[in-house]
Amino acid sequence: ISRIMSAFAGGYYSKNSKSGSKIGATGIFKSEDSVFLLAYSVIMLNTDLHSMNVKTKMTKDEFINRVNNTTGPKEAFPKVFLGDLYQRILEEEIRTKDD
Repeated sequence: ISRIMSAFAGGYYSKNSKSGSKIGATGIFKSEDSVFLLAYSVIMLNTDLHSMNVKTKMTKDEFINRVNNTTGPKEAFPKVFLGDLYQRILEEEIRTKDD
């Protein structure tokens, strides 16, 4: 999984960090690592919120703090962005087509 996520992060960042992109070096993703971190965090959050095997669900504040405590201060994500992401995943589970 880690190699797939690394390949995704590298490709996504290189495609979206070109000059003129809203997402590049001056946008929400500051590096390939920040793309990797957020993508992986989304997978983990989806599992946490929607798996019956997880008894104590992560709160919005816990999610925001865990993500931003993993990044460096220059790569921290806006709290509003992470809060909105949390809410959307809470309201609608990410599923594959076969599910």
